Amino acid sequence: MWPALITLAVAVAAGAALFLVVNRHTSRTAVRRRSVSDDPLAADLDPADVQELEFRMDALDLDVAPRRDELLAIHLRPLITKRVPVRVVEAVPQLHTVRIRFADGTAVMGHGEAAGDAGLLAVMVREQSVFVGSCELDPEGAHLRFRHAGDNRGVSFVVTGFDQPD
Repeated sequence: MWPALITLAVAVAAGAALFLVVNRHTSRTAVRRRSVSDDPLAADLDPADVQELEFRMDALDLDVAPRRDELLAIHLRPLITKRVPVRVVEAVPQLHTVRIRFADGTAVMGHGEAAGDAGLLAVMVREQSVFVGSCELDPEGAHLRFRHAGDNRGVSFVVTGFDQPD
């Protein structure tokens, strides 16, 4: 019985480590991931195993990221052509990102290009109708430019993926 429990505990710990590593890949900016040792769930993990998982996830991210960003841009095009307004901007502190919900039920995760962009977008959404003006791809990811009818300046976000609507 004890070997089975130990095996289960190791599997759960490895799954938690993989979950943490995957979630740290939501942002490909200069912001560096925090150390796994800072996480209480990772306290019982072997650092060599965690390092190997991070290495594999980095390699996978390099292979998959360009195609993922192209698919994101394709799925975001209807938001631009239909000028679907943003309804909610909410923080997701665990991932250091924001969830942006649109009127058609689409929800995306992302982060601003500059500090304070999330707050600026939230204020814009409260004051007037905000929509996506454009979507551009670069090595950092898919960039959405949010604006409202009376202003061409707007604010830009790097979209890291879709989220499930509530």
